Amino acid sequence: MSEFNHHVYLISYEDSLDGPIKIGYSHHPPTRLKQLQTGNPRRLTIFGNLGFKDELAARSVEKIILHYFNNNNLSMNGEWYDIGVKEVLTILSFFPHNREKLFERTEIKEGKIINFTNLINYGFDKKIINEDEWDHLRDIFDYVDEDNKDYEFTDFIEESEKNLAESE
Repeated sequence: MSEFNHHVYLISYEDSLDGPIKIGYSHHPPTRLKQLQTGNPRRLTIFGNLGFKDELAARSVEKIILHYFNNNNLSMNGEWYDIGVKEVLTILSFFPHNREKLFERTEIKEGKIINFTNLINYGFDKKIINEDEWDHLRDIFDYVDEDNKDYEFTDFIEESEKNLAESE
């Protein structure tokens, strides 16, 4: 996480991939995890992270995702959402791994989200992000130099699944 100081993190219960999940912005997700763990009887873990070099990109992505969750009735209580860990990892991974699809239309079939790709345009169309934020995200995800990326996606689920299997 060293060169990426602005993070959109995914936290949930260590013993379940079914959620609920907490997604948010932090300079240092492990510190945020400790804060959330206080007063929580179940052990929490960080399942994923999308790190950025600049704050504007991270905060814009977080705003878009949270609005998307709220708009799709996934809000549970406060900052927690009723969605599974793997689904949220898919959403986070679409930003870096499927950048060519980020501007395509989102599809929902039989009540399930099939394609999480339209999130940047969704954020702009819903006035969650302004034109400067939209341009900034397009620059980051459209014109990527693999040697000098402005973001980094990390999926910790494999390690978490291993720990879950060992605890059973």
